[in-house]
Amino acid sequence: MRIKKSTILLLIFVLTIGFATISTILNMNGSLALGENDLKVKFNRSLLNGANRPTFINKEGNIITFGSGDLIEEGESVLDYEVVNMSRQYDANVQVTCTTDAKNVTINNPSEPTRLNSGDVITGNVSLVSTKREETGEVPSDAIKLYDYIKGQSKGLDTTVGLDYNEVNKEHGVYETTSTDSGKKVYFYRGNVEDNNVIFADKCWQIVRTTSSNGTKLIYNGEVLEDGSCNSSGEERGIGLSSWNSVYGDNTYAGYMYGTPNANTYEETHQPVSDTVIKTMIDSWYEENIKDTKYEELLEDIVFCNEKSVETDFSNYTYPGWLKVDNYKNDGSGTKKTLYQGSGRVGINAGITKPTLTCSQLNDRFTVSNSIGNGALKYPIGLLSADEVVYAGSTGGFQGKNTEANNFDYYLFVGGKHTWTMTPHRADANNIMLVIGAEGNIGNEVVQMDNVLVRPVISIRSDIMIVDGNGTKISPYILKAKKEVDESKIPSEWKDNGIFKEYYVDAYTKLNTLTVEEKVGQLIMAHHNQKKAIEGVTKYNIGGYTYFEPDFLGKTEGEVKKM
Repeated sequence: MRIKKSTILLLIFVLTIGFATISTILNMNGSLALGENDLKVKFNRSLLNGANRPTFINKEGNIITFGSGDLIEEGESVLDYEVVNMSRQYDANVQVTCTTDAKNVTINNPSEPTRLNSGDVITGNVSLVSTKREETGEVPSDAIKLYDYIKGQSKGLDTTVGLDYNEVNKEHGVYETTSTDSGKKVYFYRGNVEDNNVIFADKCWQIVRTTSSNGTKLIYNGEVLEDGSCNSSGEERGIGLSSWNSVYGDNTYAGYMYGTPNANTYEETHQPVSDTVIKTMIDSWYEENIKDTKYEELLEDIVFCNEKSVETDFSNYTYPGWLKVDNYKNDGSGTKKTLYQGSGRVGINAGITKPTLTCSQLNDRFTVSNSIGNGALKYPIGLLSADEVVYAGSTGGFQGKNTEANNFDYYLFVGGKHTWTMTPHRADANNIMLVIGAEGNIGNEVVQMDNVLVRPVISIRSDIMIVDGNGTKISPYILKAKKEVDESKIPSEWKDNGIFKEYYVDAYTKLNTLTVEEKVGQLIMAHHNQKKAIEGVTKYNIGGYTYFEPDFLGKTEGEVKKM
């Protein structure tokens, strides 16, 4: 695989114009009132080393973009191009200029400004000479943390800038929300963004959002192509097609992992005990592609929310006449008909779409460690929630009242196939999950449907740096972890040669990433309160919990393990 490097841009500059019927040229100083169709000077063709590359040309036709990874690794590459003046009224003086930030590429720029008459075509070429670039493995001194870069792109808090999740999104870029368990801001990509592509673990991913621990959540987006780009489409953007599970008809099968069928209580029904078909598939993919590689230690353990809160407030619901909602007002146990809260918040039954990143129930918080969630995962990999898909730009439940409201113009949309999320819709004779809809909305699908796309999700650590690329499909970000601390910087009083000596560097590195509030929180050991345990960790970052004899009295071994 050839890794994509720096970006190379070829741009058309229209310097002057003149009427086609006369020879006088008018300097374009200041503004000129030209209609949309008055002057059309565009790249018409792009060839690199003799190969036709139409995808290099942007939709406006005025920029050719490619990466240094497309060039011959050591030697001369030639880009041939055609420029056409499609105007019927104006001649133009044009100049084509090539720029790059690649330090190992020398450019022989095109010629001086050229007169391009109305309807004519000119051709030209650019010579680009590459020298071999030495890979030192070190992070460049000017590299920036991925989290800091995303944060710096934010256009503002969703409630402040007026994002309306009940309309087809017209916004494109990075925004913020505080609708999280900790109340801390996270930054999310929304709309048809073109700069959220990364290469990680030799695979293509798209950035979805940051996490409360300053990590970055990524969704799988296909294999890296031979030219180093991330241009996969359709089913190639996933790891395959799968059912959610092969069994259905019980509330337990709404889970990413399921508990006891035909149980009498909610707790027995939704205990994460057995793997679903989709979890087995995702875990197997992880074992084949990330487990025991250098990339595994760069992941963070985060919450994947498989929210199974039972709906009790139906005031925000819209539903078809055949759905007798009174029959679904149950407790979510066994085979009782149940509607889940995600459906009324962002799903097909939502009257007002109102996404959130909170996940309050412990058993819905899928994690590897039990310090922030249920500890049921084998590996730190899962799926997006339907709420995250709405933040990204999908339309929610309101589309059911207006089929023209579906949105096809956002980065998670995959035409022709539904994509699984972790959010359940309802349980009755079937189990139905919410999906990234093939029609541009939050759709739904029965769990046994085996042709739904699977796009795994991971989260990378807060210290991951951007070392190359510009985030486009042609030039994805290249990422590395920066070793910020060497052992000589660790305070001497730490070095007691104790049982944790192997973790001094890791501990000091982690300490340097914490805020003052998080450092203070780590000093606190609180008495465990089952109802507020998650809040204590996510909001106050406490160091741990204590238990006393009364906490254990009268409890079985199984009950103690659930504490």
